[in-house]
Amino acid sequence: LFTCSFFLSQGFRLRSDLLASVFQLASLAIFLRWINQPTSQKESFWATWVIILLHMLMLSCTPKAIWHLAINSVFFLSCYYSHRSAHTKNFLLLGYLFPGILFLGIFALYSDQFLSAWHFFQMSFHEGPDHPAFFSAKAFFYIIRLLKENILLDLLFLLSIVGWVHSIPFRTALVASSIMVVVAMLFHNDRLSFYILSVLPVLVISISHFLWSFSFSKSKIFQSGLVVLLVVQGIYFWNRFSQENSNEVQIEAIHLLEDYLKSYPGVTYFDANAVMPRSNQVYFFVSPSHEENRTALFSILKSNHFDLIFFSNRMAFYGQEVLDFLRENNYWNLGGGIFGKSQSYGFPGPHKLMTAPTGTFCHFPSPEKPIYFYEGNSFVETKPMTAQSILVGRFKGNKGEAFSSGISSSEMEMKYSSVTYASSVPIIACSQFKPIGFPNGSSFGQIFDVDSAY
Repeated sequence: LFTCSFFLSQGFRLRSDLLASVFQLASLAIFLRWINQPTSQKESFWATWVIILLHMLMLSCTPKAIWHLAINSVFFLSCYYSHRSAHTKNFLLLGYLFPGILFLGIFALYSDQFLSAWHFFQMSFHEGPDHPAFFSAKAFFYIIRLLKENILLDLLFLLSIVGWVHSIPFRTALVASSIMVVVAMLFHNDRLSFYILSVLPVLVISISHFLWSFSFSKSKIFQSGLVVLLVVQGIYFWNRFSQENSNEVQIEAIHLLEDYLKSYPGVTYFDANAVMPRSNQVYFFVSPSHEENRTALFSILKSNHFDLIFFSNRMAFYGQEVLDFLRENNYWNLGGGIFGKSQSYGFPGPHKLMTAPTGTFCHFPSPEKPIYFYEGNSFVETKPMTAQSILVGRFKGNKGEAFSSGISSSEMEMKYSSVTYASSVPIIACSQFKPIGFPNGSSFGQIFDVDSAY
């Protein structure tokens, strides 16, 4: 498992899929120790109830755990048909009959909720804002990536399936459950990397068991060579993914955001990724899988009048709707996908002049605070305005005084009776929020959102 690229890149993340995998493996271990070869009927009985509990905990983690249950079921049934153990037969009757009756009782009480969940499950197989069509090439992106990055693992899996060591204990169960793992990866409706990793351990156990049994029938040279090959691959992936998955940029960006927010005590902000503390924000998890989430998101955005909005990749799922909201409510890109409340004006055309009476442009409740000028082709494409782009003052002929960003609004209102702007871009804006830039010119979404092929 250590040599698998997905384990090194996703194994440290706390996901419901991976938690379900822990309960799945625990139930398999208890089955092999106390049911398939028990020392007493009493041990087998109590082990059965422990496995029932583990399966319930597994299913409570995520609906996707139904695939983990299917993998375990194939393993249990294969063990029964291989050995015809009475303990295994009793386990299958109690371990599935009781939960089945319990499920039917719960379904009868909460049928509407189950039907709603079933409808949601069916819709998830169709193309949506956060997932591609079921049979599209993009839907198999991570499956293909797994095969490309783990060629040795692919080869070992094939050998474990068609291997010539037929005396391996539980060989039929391991092969059957491994094939079920492949089915779970191919036919699940959302084949993301952390889900794939959650079903891989059973397949890896099959490979490990095969190698362990096979190596004893070969020479020491073969065993040593196989170990060296696996260790080298593990070291290669460890070096590669420790560099690619470093959080140094995230830590640097967090410090930058903390310093930035200290300049604006009391400011409210919307951070869908919960990167910053919740003291001055309303947290809402953006998960664009159903209409209720979209409605709730825009209700929160419209009712809270946030000073800052951190644009994440998940918000991009709603695309034009979010952009329309930002534009209509005068949010200006301060840099890196951080949008701040601004006052913006459009020009009649490039290289034109516009005069605004004092007090109607760049007027903020706290005049002692600096104001910052921005220009761009749109509220998304923006940059801080340079000193040459803005002329402020009473004009005598063609003469005026030039100011760069940072002039206080009180000084501007008291000293000057008019403001004249010259710019080669169609839109200018001023804001009480200064520009912000993230390391390497990255955006907030690129730094704090998990990279996804979708």
